[in-house]
Amino acid sequence: MFKKIGLHETDVAAMTKYSIKDIYGAYRGEFQKVPLRRIVWNNNGQPKWTFILFLALHRKLQTKERIACWANLDNMDCVLCKQENEDIDHLLFECMYDKQVWSNLLAWQNIRREVWNWKHEVQWAIENATGKTAQQEVYRMTLAGGVYHLWKERNARIFKESSRSADQVVKQLIREIHVRARRVSRLDRYMKDLNFYP
Repeated sequence: MFKKIGLHETDVAAMTKYSIKDIYGAYRGEFQKVPLRRIVWNNNGQPKWTFILFLALHRKLQTKERIACWANLDNMDCVLCKQENEDIDHLLFECMYDKQVWSNLLAWQNIRREVWNWKHEVQWAIENATGKTAQQEVYRMTLAGGVYHLWKERNARIFKESSRSADQVVKQLIREIHVRARRVSRLDRYMKDLNFYP
């Protein structure tokens, strides 16, 4: 093992200060930190939210576009708007139903900008929501919860033939975020200012 990192056992034995962390770091090599890690892994949202967000960020959700690569689908239309083909970009941010959900969630958080496409939303989150402030943590929770609830709504329409309005989805998500935020006192204080529905 020591030969791989350019050391001999005698070099290690002669060290006055030995650190497993340093040896492991030399053995493993240097890796660039993944910018998405704080959005997913430092998220106070429910684990199922962060799991679906993780899949979405890696473009692994089984949308109709992905399924069509290995199966024959007759209908590729988005079940939420029935206007365009369903792919990850359309399903999460470009669909009119989704835009209504996201614009309400942005207004609720007092973020004054329009809803962008998936790529730009993720980039904005990396640049503006990876810190430790309560506002940034609530945005990360909202992003994960929003992706999860839109995916859940899509699946409910396909498999259960039931649907909810965009306002119902937003209200449920806001309630769930409030419940999750109560676990962290700093977030609980911030959420008192967000105690309304858009």
